[in-house]
Amino acid sequence: MFISVQYGYNQAKLYNINCQIAPLLDAIHEGCYKDMHKFMKKREEFFNKEIANLKKKEQTLLKRLEKIDPPKDEKAQAATKEETKEKGTSKKKD
Repeated sequence: MFISVQYGYNQAKLYNINCQIAPLLDAIHEGCYKDMHKFMKKREEFFNKEIANLKKKEQTLLKRLEKIDPPKDEKAQAATKEETKEKGTSKKKD
């Protein structure tokens, strides 16, 4: 007599149940869990590569964006911050 063990995503294996429980469970563990772990590792590597590729693409797009629309230089930003601070303090004094 045989049983079908389904595991993972659309995966199945056949096992003979004409044996004791311990060897059957060991065979299921070796056959199913190790395969599932192997496929999960492959999938994790794939996602890590995709993340690395997307980060590289993001950096190149940010560089292109800076060329198109360069940020204000730091001196101009600092001057505007100081002006807003001075306006805020002058209002408090009035």
